[in-house]
Amino acid sequence: MKTIGFGGILLAALVGAASANSLSTREIRKRLHTYPSHVKTSPGSYIIQFEDDAPDNHADHYHAMPGVDVKHQYSEVFNGISVRADDSVDPFHLASVDKVKRVWPVRHYTVASSQGSSSGAPYPYTHKPTGVERAVEELGLSGKGVHIGIVDTGVDYNHPELGACWKTEGCMWQYGEDLVGDDFNPP
Repeated sequence: MKTIGFGGILLAALVGAASANSLSTREIRKRLHTYPSHVKTSPGSYIIQFEDDAPDNHADHYHAMPGVDVKHQYSEVFNGISVRADDSVDPFHLASVDKVKRVWPVRHYTVASSQGSSSGAPYPYTHKPTGVERAVEELGLSGKGVHIGIVDTGVDYNHPELGACWKTEGCMWQYGEDLVGDDFNPP
């Protein structure tokens, strides 16, 4: 019969406690968003969303990680950070930090042509009501070199005052991407 001393019992208790507090590989993998293979992403660039109850200094975990550069920290509408990681950093490691809700690779989008819509309507038909016409004509601004990214919770394009159509001939909504699909309540 084999006996275990107090040290062995203490070690077993500590390992058991650590295992009880850690996430399983499956739980961590659920935090990692993966795009289909045809979607172009920026290698090493990630958006990391924290749980709502994560402390304000939660990004410090990532500042301390070798090979990870925290680019921006967000707290107003979105609780999280954007990071750039070198090749030695596994995204699984980014997702394994406590209080991480989701990790997304930064995705590339194709910008729609400004030459006109597929319906033949001239592109600048919205310039006057939005003030773009004034910025171009009176202020001499062209927008050249400016990159704009918009994340929105959505548009009810079925509303009659918004055209009640989507990407069809004569419709004002010719461009855009459905990032949610039919899953209106993602995890």
